[in-house]
Amino acid sequence: MGGRDSKLEVSNIAAQQELLRLSWRLASNNYGQSENGSDEENKLSMTPTLRPSLSLRARSPSTKTDLENSDLRRFHEEFVDQFLTYCPDLKHSYPIGYLIIAKMIISFISSMVNDKKMDQMLARFARSHAKYDLDQNHFNGFGHALVLTIQKRLGKLATVGLIQIWSKVMQNLVNCMW
Repeated sequence: MGGRDSKLEVSNIAAQQELLRLSWRLASNNYGQSENGSDEENKLSMTPTLRPSLSLRARSPSTKTDLENSDLRRFHEEFVDQFLTYCPDLKHSYPIGYLIIAKMIISFISSMVNDKKMDQMLARFARSHAKYDLDQNHFNGFGHALVLTIQKRLGKLATVGLIQIWSKVMQNLVNCMW
């Protein structure tokens, strides 16, 4: 019977990992807030890059860049609103360049949910943030803010169980970085 329980546990972990991947794809692609209201199906298969819908990609390069940047800006603004609620002491020292911060967060979380090797990335981010004199509350605030941002972006798709999985994963990530 012990073997059966371990197979069920592995299956459960794999299912949770897939839920993280799918929910991140939806959240990072601004699911439910499309320009034409009909590309949610396309967004299910897209990688998390916060790009405009396929129908909008045919436009001029400057329009594509503007739309991509507006998606990144929205993601960043939603995240920062949540983050500064948890860490108001960082309001005046938080970087104002939304593009680099949003891309960094998206790259980091995309790597995590797609089973990339995180040890080197975690060490690099921990080292790069050490100079800012951050404490564990700031890292916890990052985790909570990201979970709330994902929850907000998923809307009705953000079930209690899914948010619990995200919370657990973010807590584990914060513990690794701290």
